Amino acid sequence: MEQLKEDLINENIHKIHREFLDSIKILQQTRLTERTAILQQLRGGGGGGHYDEKRETANLLNALKVVSKSVLRSRSANWCSLIWTIGADGPQQKDEMEKIVANNYELAPPEIKLRPSTEGTGVAPFFLTSVSCICWLGYGILKKDQTIIFVNGIGLVFQTVYLAYYYMKTRLKNRLRHLILIEFFIAILTTVLIKHQSFSLNLKENILGIICMLLNIATIASPLADIGQIIRSKSTESLPFMLCLANMTVCLQWLLYGFLVDDLYMKHESIIGKSCILVPYCSKYVQKYHGWMENEELLIATSSEPLTLVEEYEMQKKWQEDSDKLTFIILDKQTFEAAGDDEIGSMAGDVNAFICQQNEDEEPT
Repeated sequence: MEQLKEDLINENIHKIHREFLDSIKILQQTRLTERTAILQQLRGGGGGGHYDEKRETANLLNALKVVSKSVLRSRSANWCSLIWTIGADGPQQKDEMEKIVANNYELAPPEIKLRPSTEGTGVAPFFLTSVSCICWLGYGILKKDQTIIFVNGIGLVFQTVYLAYYYMKTRLKNRLRHLILIEFFIAILTTVLIKHQSFSLNLKENILGIICMLLNIATIASPLADIGQIIRSKSTESLPFMLCLANMTVCLQWLLYGFLVDDLYMKHESIIGKSCILVPYCSKYVQKYHGWMENEELLIATSSEPLTLVEEYEMQKKWQEDSDKLTFIILDKQTFEAAGDDEIGSMAGDVNAFICQQNEDEEPT
């Protein structure tokens, strides 16, 4: 009985809502001098009479207050344009209508202030960014880079919260469930790739690195998923401006980093031999060098102490600043040329050269 009563109430609300929207459409298409007869006809009072703009505006405002909550429940995509079209008759009426909307959406998030659902807000940016964080997290684990692990771990937590909130608000829950299953599947594949023993570390890094770069491009382009709706509506309200701005900032940082890498890493002189190449030891070789030094047998053979990755970077910097010591990374020339100038993949060892002053009476050593 209660359900039947609620259904009847909802049906009446939707009926009022439809009649109200029809009235507004008629008013929008009619000249000011013709509104009086139409308004009276809608109220059942027949034609004629003096047009009182202030009174009729007040009637519209009252009708708006009555149906505002039903419009929210009906998830009208035209709500925003409806409000501003009616309110265009005068600044005072527009301000009053803005207050009505603000009261109904006081606690709503920014993206859903003008609608109680996810309509107009695509899931692509959240989905692609979360998948990108998963893959970059795996890449950081492979490289044992704490910065990559930390940043993408935090990013994955944020994206999980966003997707959970999106799931609560969307009406297309089945579609989103499928996307979440795909995300879990990608996470499992990434874990399998990291743990797979038959692949070399360099091959894993190359595969995951390429995937991460492609996902970065897809994430940056994800706001374009709503480009069709933007063209149809001729409005950029559904385009997430802050996300676009953040993507542009990140791209600029990567561009500057690329120039920085070119200055620091690509302009060192090398010593080329018949079977090997000696290149000065710089920070881009530290991670693989650190991986070598985690081998206990190598630590014993070189009388070295185990260092963290941060300590390894600090040691490399001290070596680079030492004027009496030259440290080179040995690259296998055949592997280097076969792998398309892959320096990291062709690393075979390191060698240190010390400059010592020699007295004239001492024999060379």
